[in-house]
Amino acid sequence: MKPSDIERMITIAYATRRPVFLWGPPGCGKSSIVKKVAKKVLKIEMIDLRAIHFDPVDLRGLPKIVGDVVKWIVPSFLPTGGFGILFLDELNAAPPMVQAALYQLILDRRLGDYVLPDGWMIVAAGNRETDRAVTQRMSSALANRFAMHLNVDVDFGEWKDWAFENGVDPDIIAFFSWRPELLFTFDPQRNDKAFSTPRSIEFLSDLIKAGLDPRKDFDPMAGCVGNGVATEVMGFYRIKDSLVDLNEAIENPEKVKLPIDNMAACFAFCGALARKATKKNMASIVKLASRLRGDFGVLLIKDAIKVNKGLAETEAYIEWATANQNVLG
Repeated sequence: MKPSDIERMITIAYATRRPVFLWGPPGCGKSSIVKKVAKKVLKIEMIDLRAIHFDPVDLRGLPKIVGDVVKWIVPSFLPTGGFGILFLDELNAAPPMVQAALYQLILDRRLGDYVLPDGWMIVAAGNRETDRAVTQRMSSALANRFAMHLNVDVDFGEWKDWAFENGVDPDIIAFFSWRPELLFTFDPQRNDKAFSTPRSIEFLSDLIKAGLDPRKDFDPMAGCVGNGVATEVMGFYRIKDSLVDLNEAIENPEKVKLPIDNMAACFAFCGALARKATKKNMASIVKLASRLRGDFGVLLIKDAIKVNKGLAETEAYIEWATANQNVLG
């Protein structure tokens, strides 16, 4: 299922307070989906617990003698009020005894004397056994305690929207717009230590913004997204450097020579130009878009709007959008 579909299902499940389990390979964005639902969709709290870090006694808390009765002190990491999602990440990587300790919490919303507040639901996540990640077999008893088991897929279109919203380097977005099949290169049959996933791509973007040079620093880049993807990213940046000067293109939108014969160059050009679009030069951006072949003009304008939503208020964009209603989805 696409991330947006997963978000909708978690939102529906929250209305019933029934628990949900998310399955997916490493780096596909399971925790990001849950965080987005909590913070942006439902606007509630989220507590992120890594089940693999706990022992069974950690979950129940410490005993305290009150008169002739032993009471259990609730662990500080469990909610006591309000509204939120209790996220149990890497649940199926936890030892069987920890999984068993969570049976009652997941189904009955209790853990000994502790009761999960009415405003909270449980979402858990884990890698599949076929992903060669650290996993323990999930018992049928635990699996059946979840109202839904959902498989998370990587979707390029939704990743691209997320990348713009979360400040991923625009040149990296442009590269994966050109080569979307490289967005997720994890192969459980290989023993690669580094591979491309939405998570490792975000790492790469952060490193580039911090000073890593994608034109020269091959080994560190390969150590982030793998040799093959790093090689292509390096080539893409070199193509980008050979493009026409963007300021010249904006100043002379009807006369400048455009890179229309090389797809990689077109993607690089559109990505770089979208980042330079402003309300003042939007008319020139639209003229350049009209000269690009195929869907590249649409790509340029859509990406410019994603970088700067205020451009949708310009007269140039409104005229372009009116003339291109058939391609605006």
